[in-house]
Amino acid sequence: MFTRRHFLSGIAACACTRTSVEAAPSTYVDGSAFQILCGIRKTPAINSVENLRPARPEAERIIDWICGLIGVRPEFELLTADFKYRNIAIAATRGDRRYVIYDDKWFRFEENKVSWYTVYVFGHEIGHHLHGHTFGFNPDRHRGELDADRFGGWVVARLGGRLEDALAFMPSLSEKGGKTHPPRNERIIATRNGWLAGSATNYRR
Repeated sequence: MFTRRHFLSGIAACACTRTSVEAAPSTYVDGSAFQILCGIRKTPAINSVENLRPARPEAERIIDWICGLIGVRPEFELLTADFKYRNIAIAATRGDRRYVIYDDKWFRFEENKVSWYTVYVFGHEIGHHLHGHTFGFNPDRHRGELDADRFGGWVVARLGGRLEDALAFMPSLSEKGGKTHPPRNERIIATRNGWLAGSATNYRR
């Protein structure tokens, strides 16, 4: 069974095993070159992403730990940037390369403490990549967001988080939703279903 202790030891181990993806210099200065596929709260305008720069090592370790859980190598680059309009994180592409980009000011990385907020948000964006949304698979936008929410909940469960940990991000979401994102109650259901699937006894050893 995955526990908080396993999570902390895992992200520490990942610090030694990650192989960074080198980006072209323009990656860090030209936000307009990206195609933005999802923002966890809403899909931002391209000019709302500024000052792209390398991610913090603590954030990279969480990405590595999530990918290690599902047995895949991170085939995308993690960057941080300054977002306008209270965006948190996005899944994006640039040419044939894929990215997860987050706004550092909304995240806190504390030593020996799991940030389930971060695990859920990063899990959601990784879910977009894994569901093929960055390979040209374009489901109904609401369906795509719910698939990513479900995966975020599953990741939290598999890493030892509680249901309330998986749902902690939900109060910040729009109650009514919009053109690209479903209403909050639907996202709660998807996240809960993902958590329940991840915590099912047949996953435990």
